[in-house]
Amino acid sequence: GDLYALTIDSNNLDQGLWQDLCSATSGSCARPAPVFSRIDNGALEAGSGSTVIPQGSYNLALSAAPSAANGTNLYVGTVDLYTCTLAAGSSACTLRNTTNALDGCNAPAQVAPAQHAIATQSQPSGSPLLFLGNDSGLWRSLDGVAETGSVCSANDYTHFDNLNPAIGGSGGSLAELVGFAQSPASANTLIAG
Repeated sequence: GDLYALTIDSNNLDQGLWQDLCSATSGSCARPAPVFSRIDNGALEAGSGSTVIPQGSYNLALSAAPSAANGTNLYVGTVDLYTCTLAAGSSACTLRNTTNALDGCNAPAQVAPAQHAIATQSQPSGSPLLFLGNDSGLWRSLDGVAETGSVCSANDYTHFDNLNPAIGGSGGSLAELVGFAQSPASANTLIAG
């Protein structure tokens, strides 16, 4: 029942990653109206004093999924894909860049930049199944991008499957992917556009 929002202004300046804790009891939220608090650490920003989220008006995506530890996994897409895990009831979120597509460490995750769409689904393993749509098509993570090594680790690619045949994947013919929709008839059917 928790609610998350990510905002920028007309100049791509970071306006925050926000959380409303529902504190659900008996199927209802404890507060009838959302009360947002800012939870990000500035990791999405260009840095060096700039609060710009690079390409924020072009690619900005957000998804939340239950974590195996009774918390929430957040996935934030900008040029790169960032993740953090919030413990149940927590507002501490330290975002980690999991793709590093353009930052000079030679893109060890091998995922294209410009993340437009994120879809998650729960799995029996407890790790979310994640689909990521960007300027070059479709990627998947079977482990919810469970990177635990150092940032820009040489094995980051092991957390992603490239589903684009033109660049080494195994899926259908894809180019830029900008949105997902879940089939109303089948929870296991995801439609991409």
